[in-house]
Amino acid sequence: MVVAIDNLESALQKYDDPNFVYTPEEEKAVKELLELIDGDEELKIWKKYAVKSAAAVGLRFCDGSPTTAFKAYSSLLGSIDPANFKALIERKTFQIVKQKPGAPAILICRVGNWHISDGSIEEIVLAGVVYVWWVLRTNPNLLANGLLEIQDMAGFKLKHARQVTVDLVKMGLKFHACVPPSATALAKGIVAFNSFALVEETYNLFKGILPKDIKSLVHITKNETSVITKLVDPAFLPVEFGGTIPDVEAYMEGLEEAIVKDEELFQIMRQLQDEVLKTYGIKRIEKKKKEKKDKKDKTKVDGEKAMA
Repeated sequence: MVVAIDNLESALQKYDDPNFVYTPEEEKAVKELLELIDGDEELKIWKKYAVKSAAAVGLRFCDGSPTTAFKAYSSLLGSIDPANFKALIERKTFQIVKQKPGAPAILICRVGNWHISDGSIEEIVLAGVVYVWWVLRTNPNLLANGLLEIQDMAGFKLKHARQVTVDLVKMGLKFHACVPPSATALAKGIVAFNSFALVEETYNLFKGILPKDIKSLVHITKNETSVITKLVDPAFLPVEFGGTIPDVEAYMEGLEEAIVKDEELFQIMRQLQDEVLKTYGIKRIEKKKKEKKDKKDKTKVDGEKAMA
């Protein structure tokens, strides 16, 4: 049973890192950010939830507009359920390579660990965001040298491909339009490794409508590790992806357990989501209702086919 957090503001302050080291520029930037929020009618209602260290990390990551992103991605925001993130994280769907000096952040997404019953493709993406955010709390310089995402496609099946819909891609493009070039510039590449024909065919369906900056980042390969080592020094990579670090020693440990055990974190996400939905007039889409609608739509399509 989910226990409501009476004082969401106080609960959020738990996630403010007292040991966070700010540069003079960041101190000034955070101060200016809070002043800007005070002067913005749409944003100032969220100031009470501002966590200083999280704001600094956000400034390091990008200078995008949360208001624009919320509105552009409203249907996603209404359908996600933070509770679904737990299974995705616990199953090590995501892993981050231990970072050496000079190395970019290297995020591994193991698609085969995603069970469709765990949640939608939107939720797997946001679970990854939560995972990276958790690491950023204690490793604020994680993204200083950029980010390489390796999607291990082993186990990718038709049921996964079906989750990639035209509507989803359109939502992604709308969201991409809200992301400034400074954030995109962090990306070293997105490599789909252990790929096969189904992966490439799924990507090719939507490749034509993707922005050039996204297409230039995407690399699809069956098992050619040279695709990855051209982007990142092998000394920074696990052996399984063409590197020199033994796989058993390569990944940060204990993250999954720590995240999943933090019940308050998931309650906070749910309550913040509720406040955003209420503020922007977005209706929550409960899973059962969504499944019923999908079934109704499928029945309608099947009936039309039978009559044709």
